Amino acid sequence: MISLFSIFLQQCLAEILIQNLVNTTQGIQSTPLNNFCENLLPQNNLKISVTQQSSEMPILAICQDKLENIENFEDLLDSTNDRSNSCLLDYNAYVLKNKTQIIFLSHNQYPTLVSKYYKIFQIEGNKCNAIIYSTTDSEYILTIESFEIDECAEDCKNKGVCVKGFCQCPIGFVGYDCSIAATNIEYNNYFYGFQVQYLDLITLQSVDYTIELNSDISYSIQCYSNSSRLFMPHQIGKTLKIEEDQINLCKEQTLILEQFTKISYYSQFIVVTNTSDVVQYSEYNTEQPQILIVVIVLVTILSLIIIFIIVVYILKKKSSVKQQNNVNQIQYFMPVQQFLSVTDRKSSQKDEQFCSICLELFKPDSNVRITYCEHIFHVNCLQNWMRKNKICPLCRASLDTITIQSKRQDLKSPQKTHILQQLGQQQKNDGSLTSIDGSLTFHSPVTKQLGVAKHSKFLK
Repeated sequence: MISLFSIFLQQCLAEILIQNLVNTTQGIQSTPLNNFCENLLPQNNLKISVTQQSSEMPILAICQDKLENIENFEDLLDSTNDRSNSCLLDYNAYVLKNKTQIIFLSHNQYPTLVSKYYKIFQIEGNKCNAIIYSTTDSEYILTIESFEIDECAEDCKNKGVCVKGFCQCPIGFVGYDCSIAATNIEYNNYFYGFQVQYLDLITLQSVDYTIELNSDISYSIQCYSNSSRLFMPHQIGKTLKIEEDQINLCKEQTLILEQFTKISYYSQFIVVTNTSDVVQYSEYNTEQPQILIVVIVLVTILSLIIIFIIVVYILKKKSSVKQQNNVNQIQYFMPVQQFLSVTDRKSSQKDEQFCSICLELFKPDSNVRITYCEHIFHVNCLQNWMRKNKICPLCRASLDTITIQSKRQDLKSPQKTHILQQLGQQQKNDGSLTSIDGSLTFHSPVTKQLGVAKHSKFLK
């Protein structure tokens, strides 16, 4: 009856079953948890945590039996001893020197890989003890909580997702709650200090993976799905190597973990290194990479500048040639004439008394050009106009190079005599004009104003 009441009270009250401030002396202190383990419901798990309150960090372990021998407890701290004497401890918290250590207890039977990965102590015969080990006098808070097995006892960190009581961590984060950040070893050029790194097996391009270093380094390598504990670096050497058999075994263990938890895991090795000096890959030199990068950057910038100058020069050269060709075409087909000569030789041009571009009156000695459409403009006005517009300002006839060249064919016909050709065949600035057929010569109406000698008229 009392047992049933205890179970009912456990369900109704807060999940925290006990939380005590404990002072301990140097050595080992055991706290029996048999009562909590016996009354634990099948659908619940226990969470045992120890939070450091003094400068000295005590170490928490959960064992099936009491552990009173200090030497046996110190064996648990051996990085190669994953689980011995039916005990389990929060090894990662010990390695990373976290202030809080957590271990979970359950009646449910989990595969060994799962219990190792998520720090789950499987209760056998309702026997469980919390073992606290400290090298000096210390103070800590012991907390015992109960939670449902489908809930995560700790919030999943770093964007991890809780799936049926287990945290699914994104790449680059490990631990039962995704709280341990790891860097990609593929992106590192050197090692320094205490580092936690991962190697994603999916990205491997070769069967064996080997890293050659320029000096010795202390390191440890393990498949993370086999055990979530971070082994303290215990190997020393210049070569970090993972063989094909190890890679295949790690992939198989990851699949087993996925099949039971129904969530996805990354097949990865965790590499823990510790060195007081900078250690680089053997193919790297401490000075050459920086010099090489500077040289490459300078050469690239210089090359871009040279290419830019060449492109600008070519474009300007083409533009200059094009402009010169246009000027030559205009000069050839629309030669410079004096306004007086144009109006006297072609009576139809007398109606045009001002330039349609600048709207100024033509003077007798104004330099003008006449288009093939027989319109007159100041030389400079037409030149500036044609830089932006390739049409006649008056009639909108095309004045582009191709159109002007096509008019050359009309000039070659003996039956057609264009006004431009007529003007080109006449003498300039002599004060007298001759009819196109050469049969008539007459005085310019403005001859007297220009002070030009008179010539007699000749009639047919």
